[in-house]
Amino acid sequence: MKEIKNIVFVLVILIFMVGMANAVTITGLSDVSTTDKTPTINFTVTGNNSSYECNLLINGVAFGSVTATNATETSITCNRMLEIGSYTYNISVYNNTEIPATTYSSDYTLEITTMFSGVINVINGIIPIFDSLADLIIASMPLIMIIIFATILARLMKLYIDIGIERFGKQ
Repeated sequence: MKEIKNIVFVLVILIFMVGMANAVTITGLSDVSTTDKTPTINFTVTGNNSSYECNLLINGVAFGSVTATNATETSITCNRMLEIGSYTYNISVYNNTEIPATTYSSDYTLEITTMFSGVINVINGIIPIFDSLADLIIASMPLIMIIIFATILARLMKLYIDIGIERFGKQ
């Protein structure tokens, strides 16, 4: 019976230690939309160590690293320029004393936009985008025909007025 109590005690201690070992948390992250092509991501790492090695992962590739102090807001700036578009990012945190040695944050969206993204989106909603100049010209034909017709009509009206003035004289 005493052996069973000792085994239970050891198991409780192990469970407690494993629970403490998994105590690394990464907070303060969220989806990001920015015009900055080398964005800075802010976060806080909390755990049992005084510091942690952290990486900014964008689409699974490291784009920056920093040593984070425990329970202190930290920033990682992307070390390469990103193209305009949508990416997935997360933070990996490494330590050599806690289990697991590497902890990953959840995935978040990183959207790199232009200063004019809102205007471009409005324009794209009104004016369709064409694959070629030929498509644009074909789609514009009705408008082109109206402009040509209006120009011809305006010239004919001016000619008619000029002929009337010549024929009947100025009054």
